[in-house]
Amino acid sequence: MHRTVVALRRKQEQAEVLLDVADRVMLVERALDQAGIQGLTIATWSEGLLVDYCTEMGAKVLVKGI
Repeated sequence: MHRTVVALRRKQEQAEVLLDVADRVMLVERALDQAGIQGLTIATWSEGLLVDYCTEMGAKVLVKGI
């Protein structure tokens, strides 16, 4: 079984963000490394609807707000 962690950020020109996508990915990678969790892939996505992305990727579970 292949497990994937996807860090998503929707492109919003008007929204101010504290961390950009690259920084968020780095934080997730560090947290997984510190927790000793291996075998996960970090990916980013910002086009279209989230449900369409999940369907395309065959996602079975979605966790938001991490």
